[in-house]
Amino acid sequence: MPETITATYKNGSLYPVSPLNLPDNKSVRIVILPAESHDNKKDDLLQIMHNAVLIRLAPQSSSTPPDPVSEKKRMKIAKKLGQTMEKPLSEIIISDRNQ
Repeated sequence: MPETITATYKNGSLYPVSPLNLPDNKSVRIVILPAESHDNKKDDLLQIMHNAVLIRLAPQSSSTPPDPVSEKKRMKIAKKLGQTMEKPLSEIIISDRNQ
């Protein structure tokens, strides 16, 4: 069963703050999180689950939003869609991609 512990790193070794319920020579997997990172426990938990390949995290979005569509371009698109409503939207999209 997974267990979260606090440990101190000193002289190349990790020292648990409290005793562990493990037999000697037991292999374990360790995820290192700085103590300061516990401000957001949800993000920490998601990262641990991702590292254990239990979940996939969505890619981080870029910090800059996409360029907005100009009013002129929106009006052009609206006019084009208004004129071609006799066709299904899928045909409009395919036609537009082929241009």
